[in-house]
Amino acid sequence: MGVWDLVLEVRSSMNEHRIHKPPGLSVVELDGVVYEFLNGDHSHPQSDQIYAMLDEVGKNLNLKGHKPVTKGVTFDIGEEDKEVCISQHSEKLAAAFGLINTRRGAVIRIVKNLRVCEDCHPVMKVVS
Repeated sequence: MGVWDLVLEVRSSMNEHRIHKPPGLSVVELDGVVYEFLNGDHSHPQSDQIYAMLDEVGKNLNLKGHKPVTKGVTFDIGEEDKEVCISQHSEKLAAAFGLINTRRGAVIRIVKNLRVCEDCHPVMKVVS
């Protein structure tokens, strides 16, 4: 809602009471190995290929008329930064990893610890 002072108060209170929200995490299993991805994660050895695949997916989404849904981003940052933020959600990283490591048409199952955001849901439909 844009009430950033209140956001700061709530986050400060959470820190004070040692309440921590778990980070967004997605898990994908390929060939019996479980891979975990965090939002904006660059720690995976295939990180360069994963982000290149995300760029490719982004181009396809643009061609299909997809507009990023940023209203769920709870940071006081510009619209372009919000789009970058949601473009690196953990489930998108997991999907890109799955796409570069499976054959065309293979089933890729992604499990999340949090709900899917309003942008990731339509993106996953296009990717599938």
